[in-house]
Amino acid sequence: MKPVTIAMAVYNPDSVFFEKQLRSLEKQDYANFNLLIVDDGSQNQGSVEDAVNLNVQNVPIKIVKHSENKGTVKTFERLVNECKSEYIAFCDQDDIWNSNRISRCVKEIESTGAALVYSDLEVINEKDETTHSTIKDCRKRVKHLEGDGLWKYFMRMNSMAGCSVLARSSIVKKAVPFPLKEYPWDQWVSIVCAAYGRISYINEPLIRYRLHLNNQTGAKKLFGINNRDDYMEKRIKNELAQCDLIISRFCREDQKEIRQTAQTARQNIVARLNVLESPTVKNLAGNFSCLFRDPLLFGMETCIALDRKGKGEKIIEYVKRSDY
Repeated sequence: MKPVTIAMAVYNPDSVFFEKQLRSLEKQDYANFNLLIVDDGSQNQGSVEDAVNLNVQNVPIKIVKHSENKGTVKTFERLVNECKSEYIAFCDQDDIWNSNRISRCVKEIESTGAALVYSDLEVINEKDETTHSTIKDCRKRVKHLEGDGLWKYFMRMNSMAGCSVLARSSIVKKAVPFPLKEYPWDQWVSIVCAAYGRISYINEPLIRYRLHLNNQTGAKKLFGINNRDDYMEKRIKNELAQCDLIISRFCREDQKEIRQTAQTARQNIVARLNVLESPTVKNLAGNFSCLFRDPLLFGMETCIALDRKGKGEKIIEYVKRSDY
């Protein structure tokens, strides 16, 4: 039975949610695992440690404390660097794990030889009430894929929640250092793992995933984007930076296809940016291939571009409220 490290990032946790999560970790039916926590400068690190020691008594524990808040990316990067086990299972501070969360993922990763396995999630609220039996009800535009060569998809879509992932730590370590801005840390891990191996998916919820007002990202779409200018700066230009990152980080000769894909994607993103900046007939024609690659995206961005007076504000608000 190969060792698994549960890698948990903690920052000023809600005490009730935190203790429920800890107790669910204690109840895992997999025998060989340890709990690694990085406290990212919580205001009361002593209470965090007390909660851990009170609720987790039969599992080896290591707590690393940041003297100041370094942010989510650096905290999860530290967890990866500190991990010594064969497998790493990422963990949030406010969810509730099913008792077979680790054992089911280990069985899957060993039977398929995958680099990374992820699962579906059940969504709950502050009262532990189920709001969605599957995360797919919240993210209908996202596809949960498995197989080889999926880095092409993960380069443009973040389809897995980091808390649902169990992966081979030797491959995850290749993702270090994590990018600070271009990609969410879990999307970057999925890209790297897909570049080095197979991705496997378990089509059943193994975690009760808590969405509430204070969790960092949850299922928010276009977060911090309210108009066309925001969209170009925070979305489109960031996608250009993502392509540049891929080109610079995947520099081995046998990764040439990855670089070429990123270069082609960059050209397509420039065409989309041209439309948003100036929706002339020439620019619309230059972006027409987007209609076949992603019809929903093409429609949304074209509408935002053509709404010169309203700056796309109502369109973006509608997309935020939709299920896609």
